[in-house]
Amino acid sequence: KRPVDAKRHIGFLPQQPPLYGDLTVEEYLIHCARLRWVADKDIIPAVDEVLAKCGITHFRKRLIKNLSGGYQQRVGIAQAIVHKPDLVIFDEPTNGLDPNQIMEIRHLIRDI
Repeated sequence: KRPVDAKRHIGFLPQQPPLYGDLTVEEYLIHCARLRWVADKDIIPAVDEVLAKCGITHFRKRLIKNLSGGYQQRVGIAQAIVHKPDLVIFDEPTNGLDPNQIMEIRHLIRDI
């Protein structure tokens, strides 16, 4: 009955993450936080938290298009959890990754 309210409680990572390659990781996650109604005062702390949780803090100023597939997938996971949803849905989060990246993403998801 209230889809906008429902979306605040759901995080989603589609098979192909909706990444904007010409943005830095930080710019993109700030944008995603705003789309998900994170309060302005909470955006930077929320972004810092998901950067750390996803192991991509050192890539915060790098353009997304310059990241490997595994790190782009981590950015996709970060955008799905930046608003601290109650439920996160992942659609084939390891699709197209090499065996080492698959293990890393599985461990990351398990930790989340």
